[in-house]
Amino acid sequence: MQNDKTQKIPPIIIREVGFRKSKLRFREPLTLHPRLTKSGLWMIADNRSYGIDCMVSVLPSLEHARIKLTSEIHDLIRVLWIEYALCDDALLTPGAIRLKERLLDAIEVVTTPH
Repeated sequence: MQNDKTQKIPPIIIREVGFRKSKLRFREPLTLHPRLTKSGLWMIADNRSYGIDCMVSVLPSLEHARIKLTSEIHDLIRVLWIEYALCDDALLTPGAIRLKERLLDAIEVVTTPH
């Protein structure tokens, strides 16, 4: 990849995320479309339905940034799963419950063999 802010960045497709001794598997792959900020110094990807909003520096390269962004998205999905999907509804706001329901509808926990 060239470090050119007009460069087309391939989508990030998330099928599953490691979680403890299991995997969080999307029933339908989650596709995010990374893009550069106006300054060209940051790469961002978001999905409002799942509360995903990540940003990383493009240094040292766009390719490195895309890898780092994918890692950040995986980390955020794990956090969202813990903070919303596994949380008791009584502790969540109505908006948080809607996010929890979207996560539970979209993701299944798959136990990996030991």
